[in-house]
Amino acid sequence: MLLPYGLETSADLVCSHGIVLAENEADYVPVYSDAVELVGDIVELELEQDTAAAQAKLSLLQGADAAEAPLAVRPGQTRNSGHLLWCLQVAYAAPAGPCLCIVVLFAAAVL
Repeated sequence: MLLPYGLETSADLVCSHGIVLAENEADYVPVYSDAVELVGDIVELELEQDTAAAQAKLSLLQGADAAEAPLAVRPGQTRNSGHLLWCLQVAYAAPAGPCLCIVVLFAAAVL
C-alpha cells in the first residue's frame, strides 16, 4: 500500500503523521531566510559595493521564478542545492560586469 504524504520535510512528517523516512529528498538546511538576508550579508562583506548594485541583484533574485524557494543546502548531489548556488553566484557577481550578465543569461535558460 502506498500512502502519498506529499513533499514534506522529515520534521513536518514527524509532527503531522508521526513517521520518519530513512531518506527524504524534501529535507533541507536553510542558509538564508530570504534574498534580502543573502544580499545584505554580501553588502556587509564587500563594503565597496554600492547600494544600486545590491538593489539590482536583489531585484533579480526576487524576480526569479523560484524566488520563494528556500535558500538551503539539500542532501545528495550538488545539483540538489542548485537554487542556493545560483543565488550565491548572482549575489557575488561583479556589478554590471560580464560575470553577472552570464549568470543572468544562464539562469534565464535554466529557469
